Amino acid sequence: MSILKFVVLSDLHLGLPEQPVNGLDTAARLTEAVQVIARDHSDAAFVLLAGDLADRGEAGAYSLLQSIIVSLPTTTGRPSCPSSGRTATIRKGGCLR
Repeated sequence: MSILKFVVLSDLHLGLPEQPVNGLDTAARLTEAVQVIARDHSDAAFVLLAGDLADRGEAGAYSLLQSIIVSLPTTTGRPSCPSSGRTATIRKGGCLR
């Protein structure tokens, strides 16, 4: 029996670069999560990003998101990026890369 391993990150609420969201550096937190995934879960088939990816839906926040997740290691080579968040404006096709 084959096991499918994947990682889920939800409600990232990224803001614009160098702008805290509710007092938190969400970009630094996501960067740390990506490093943990790379270190401990590089055998995951994909990483699912769900919920409110950008706090206010700014294009700059999505650019920041793309620059952080580009280093996610997955066995399929790309993360899945659907979002159900009310502020979501994912690029056509449902994935950032």
